[in-house]
Amino acid sequence: MDDDRFIELLLKDLSGEILREEREELQHFLKDEECLKRYKLYKMYWSEHDTAHTDNEALFHNVQLRIGEQENAFSDDKANRPGRSAFIYRWKYAAAIVLIGVCSFLLYRTIGSDNLTSAGSWGEKITARGRKVSFILPDGTHVSLNSDSKIRFPKSFSGKAREVYLSGEAFFDVKKDASHPFIIHAGKMNVRVLGTAFNVKAYPNESSSETTLIRGAVEVTLKDRPEDKIILKPTEKLIVNYSTSKAPADKVEEEPQKRIAQSNALTQITYMQKQDTTIVETSWVQNKLIFKNEDFAEVGRSMERWYNMDIHFRNESLKELRFSGNFETETIDQALMALQATEPFRYKIEGRSVYIY
Repeated sequence: MDDDRFIELLLKDLSGEILREEREELQHFLKDEECLKRYKLYKMYWSEHDTAHTDNEALFHNVQLRIGEQENAFSDDKANRPGRSAFIYRWKYAAAIVLIGVCSFLLYRTIGSDNLTSAGSWGEKITARGRKVSFILPDGTHVSLNSDSKIRFPKSFSGKAREVYLSGEAFFDVKKDASHPFIIHAGKMNVRVLGTAFNVKAYPNESSSETTLIRGAVEVTLKDRPEDKIILKPTEKLIVNYSTSKAPADKVEEEPQKRIAQSNALTQITYMQKQDTTIVETSWVQNKLIFKNEDFAEVGRSMERWYNMDIHFRNESLKELRFSGNFETETIDQALMALQATEPFRYKIEGRSVYIY
């Protein structure tokens, strides 16, 4: 059994960065009783609250503190508990394994593809399809970056505002600072906040962008209509629809089509079911692929990013089919079979391509 591979999969699972096929591989490891014990041990030191939105340095520090606290607790009790020395030794040995594993994982994150790159005074995070990452900005703001997304931010915020640039989708839990507003530039939208939690979806190849507010308040302005200011309240969602126009002849090489914010709509966040706390718009943060009454074209785009696959429609009319779904550990084959149970279509998987017909 490949122990290094097991540790890599284990830590990727605990950090929420594991791929679907890797999760299946991890489940195979966990059939072994010893691997299952080690997995449970790691979970004791890997608190979801502390590590779901953290950077590498903070993660390492938190794990060190946990191990120190555990060792101190054992040491204080040692004199009154016969045979405790051997038990403490085993725990210290396990703690060392955890630290080694975390260090290995941090190295993996440092050399992996979804990493922070630097250019002068700016940093950048990029995620490939099928990948997600969580981290903390220099001001303490927590960011979860969805797949196929990019965010640029200053290495150190200065000036009157904290400004970042997003292409794709991200969930923000903004550190409160009334004197320095936080501004996200996302396509045609500028989202301005002081301290709040919300989701921004602005993929450049999609016909609309969304801002979904969970708590607090945000102000959204559109680059094409800067005089309009839309204020969102908790549980509200702003949808901005775009139209495209041909660029001037001298700009065709740079941008053949120009997106223009044509209309917007203010609506409520979407719950999967009545009296259900699962919010569709932010379900990806909990590693769930959820959609409700969406057309097949939009579902296909979400599945492409989720599974890192290319989906091709051989029958254009099938794009109009509408689906609702909730997937977590399913493979793309299993997900498509589930969709087939509600609407008639056929599909074929060849390598990393899916053909719908």
